[in-house]
Amino acid sequence: MAKTEIKGRKKKRIIIFVSMALVIVTLITTIGVYGYVNTASNYTVEEHTERISKLAKKRYIDSGKFTGYKVYPLYNEKEEQEFFMVELEPHGFVYIKVYDSHYSCWGGVNMYMIDRRYGYEDDLWRRYTIDESIKEAEFINKYGFKIGFGHAKWETDENGNTIDYTDSPFKIANIQNEKRYLLYTYYSGTGTGGYIPAVKRGDKYLNLMSMEEFDYNDETQRNKQAIMLHGDFGHYEL
Repeated sequence: MAKTEIKGRKKKRIIIFVSMALVIVTLITTIGVYGYVNTASNYTVEEHTERISKLAKKRYIDSGKFTGYKVYPLYNEKEEQEFFMVELEPHGFVYIKVYDSHYSCWGGVNMYMIDRRYGYEDDLWRRYTIDESIKEAEFINKYGFKIGFGHAKWETDENGNTIDYTDSPFKIANIQNEKRYLLYTYYSGTGTGGYIPAVKRGDKYLNLMSMEEFDYNDETQRNKQAIMLHGDFGHYEL
């Protein structure tokens, strides 16, 4: 084999190797920049609201499933904006958790994930209070999820029938311009953590599941609250 042919092959291999290396470096750089730009902390609440509104319009309005929607930020017990809610017209709602970043093409999670228990828009829920004389009370929603746990005393109408809702706890309670919360608590009825939809009332909160006021800073009160969510965000992306 001629030396010039050997040198030509070596040169070709070097060119291919360098080209592949440049492609890999470019991909890594692009992913790194994209990851930085598309990190939740780089967006304001208003920007998140706008982004979620576009996704909600595409999913719920353009599809013809619903006639209207509103997007609300929800805050945690540290006054940090951590969740959103999309209220739908004529009825329905979904909770959305904001994750830090989006790497779905690499098997990660989307920035906006819908709660798996209340992510079906037309699902049902019930108000209840904690009554320790009740040993077991559960409510299986239409999609098979267990909603009530432990000592749940369901809200009933004048005829003693339980009341089911499809609109959000905030809408049912006629909450208008107040700051909305999802407060984390350890739910003693199940041995797991959960979230309380709430609004402030002075230095206390109004639990929109039980319609009772409580002091979140009082651990005894906090851990005996009616809850709606059990931290199962991540069922599917908005």
